[in-house]
Parts: sequence; C-alpha cells; structure tokens
Amino acid sequence: MAQERLKANPKCVRMTLDAVAFVYVRLAGGWSPDQISGRMKAVGMLSVVCEAICRHVWLDKAKDSSLHRLLQHSAFDCTLGGASSGLWGRAMSEGPGFIRFECNVCGRRNRVECSRLDREAQTCMGCQSSVRLRSIIHLLSMELFGESLSLRDFPGSKGVSGIGLSDWRGYASRLAKVFSYVNTYYRKDRRGLAGRLAEARAYLMRECLWGEVRFDVTSPMGFAPADFLIASEVFEHVPPPVGAAFSGAFNALKPGGLLVLTVPFDRRLKQTIEHFPELHDYRVVQRRTPLAWRRKSKPRRFDLINITEDGREQRFTDVRLHGGAGVTLEMRVFSLGDIMDHLAAAGFADVAVRDDDCLGRGVVWLSPNSTPIIARKPLVGQT
Repeated sequence: MAQERLKANPKCVRMTLDAVAFVYVRLAGGWSPDQISGRMKAVGMLSVVCEAICRHVWLDKAKDSSLHRLLQHSAFDCTLGGASSGLWGRAMSEGPGFIRFECNVCGRRNRVECSRLDREAQTCMGCQSSVRLRSIIHLLSMELFGESLSLRDFPGSKGVSGIGLSDWRGYASRLAKVFSYVNTYYRKDRRGLAGRLAEARAYLMRECLWGEVRFDVTSPMGFAPADFLIASEVFEHVPPPVGAAFSGAFNALKPGGLLVLTVPFDRRLKQTIEHFPELHDYRVVQRRTPLAWRRKSKPRRFDLINITEDGREQRFTDVRLHGGAGVTLEMRVFSLGDIMDHLAAAGFADVAVRDDDCLGRGVVWLSPNSTPIIARKPLVGQT
C-alpha cells in the first residue's frame, strides 16, 4: 500500500528541462510561484508545489545567479548579468530573461526577451509574426501531422483543402503552396461615392493583386467544403447574431474537418458583451476634431451611427476599430462559456482550448485569456 501511494504521489519529483523552462518563462512574465504551480497542474505537467519552485530559485541564488530577482515585485530587468547554472542554465542558456525559438512561419531563429512574448507583439525578427500567428501554424501542424513542424517542412498535399478568413498573408502565401488553400476576405457593401471607391480598391488589392476571394462566413455559398478552416480575429467583427458565423464555419467544413479559432475572450466574463445589440443599418464616421488637435497628431476617433429595425437612431462614440473602418469594427468581447455554447449549438465536437506552450516555436501564453480554440466537425454517423 505504501509503495502504491508513493507511486501515485511521489514526494520528490525531479524537474525536467521542459518544466524548468516553463517556470522560467512565467517568472519573467510576472507570474507568482503559486500561479505557476496551479498552471502546471492544469495543463498536465509535473505536479510541483510553489515551495519547490522557490527552493529551486534560491538554490540557484547560492550559485551567484540573478534568477531570484524574478521573484521580486519590482519590474523585471532583462539586462541582469550572470548565467544560471545547473538545470536552469541548461534550459535557459541565453541568460536571465531570454528565450530562443525557431519561427514556424519563416524558419528564422530568434532570441527574445521572455517579457516581450505578448499575444500580439511582433517577436520574430524575420517575418514579424506574433505568438498568436505562430500558434495557428503550430496547432494546424499538430492536428494534421501529429507534430509541430515549420511551414517549410509541411508535406505538400494538394488533396488537403483549406480556407482562411482574412488570414495574415505572412503564412497564407506559404499555405497556398502546400495545400489547396485559399485566403478570403469579407467585403461589406458600402453606400455613396466613397464607399464605392473603397470597394474598388479592395477588389484591386485583394482579388487582383493578392488572389484573395470574397467570402461571407455567415452564408458560405459557392465554396466546396474544406478540410480545415482558420478563423483568426474574425468573429468579433461579425454583425449580430454571431451564431450565424459559427454555423457558417460548420457548414464550410467536410465531416471530420478542423476549425482553428482565435477571438479575444475574457475568462472572467459570465456572458459576452455585445457593444451594439440592436445593430441594423449602420455606418462608421470619423469624428471632426478641432484644427489644433490635428496639428498635435491626436489619434483619430470614430463614431457609429445606427438606425435600428424600428427606425430609432443610435450614436455610439469612440468605437474600437482593429486596423481601420468598416468590417474591422469590434462588435463584442466574448466570454469563454458563450464561445463553447456557440460551437456546441453549431454542431462541433472535440472542442478544446489550447493554452499549452511550445517553447521551441515561440508559443508562450502568459495570459489565460484569448488563447486558441480548436474544434472538429463530426464524421458522418457520429454525434
């Protein structure tokens, strides 16, 4: 009995290199040992109590290393000298506060400060990819090939079809060379001369120059079902009701097809915050500012004017735009529970929030929010 209990709950667990790197990166990101211990348990790594993490750090201090400074409440100084020894030194040979990874988009090897590995920060010196963009390729590789490959190492297979919803062209052009993949965009019908000029410019740039195709995810007509669909930072811009976008993504996939989804969400929210619940006939206008403000290069401000279905006029000030006007308008902030409900209602199965790290690819999630989600369309006959 004693041997069985010891085997189930070992008293002394040797820290592996992956566990040490996991701890190190999160210390650099401002996590406490207690938070790191809980996260390791949640993702299925070694069960290491916070006291063991502190003990490793302070034993490292006795060897004249500066790793212990990461436990201080002050801001982390990435210029601290001294290299860690032992396991810490072998796992993080670049010195305190740095990590090496090979970008899975362009293949460049990078040396980056751990504190800079934010979700949207451009941390690859080659293609300027971020953690979110590299995580999409990482998850696509894991689901299709069972291992994390760089794009240049993807086995070419034109029999595999894919659709990208306004994908980043940094990896969209490479995916098109490997698979039968097409990158699409959503064009909103606009009124007036300025709107028609904007449509003509979008057509020339996206369809003629970049080879992209117009695609409405809420009504996926004219496309053959695909083996995978990438929807990164798209569903927060879809006008309500957003459930139509999840259903459209389900219909755009073959049985067994893969959905790779990223949207901004907050785990603390109990329900999604809809910024414009009565959106019907709307337009985004730039607010007129005094000439003095323009000379001081103040950021541009935009308002939304909406005519509801019953004819009422609504005006929303200082709306959030992601990169421009029109369809980049932020419509909502998701809650994780509502995303899961929408995916289940659309018919998806095997839904998983993928917040696991891949240090060798520069995929590190310092925040539990807005991490990628994968789901599959069930095979015929499955429920």
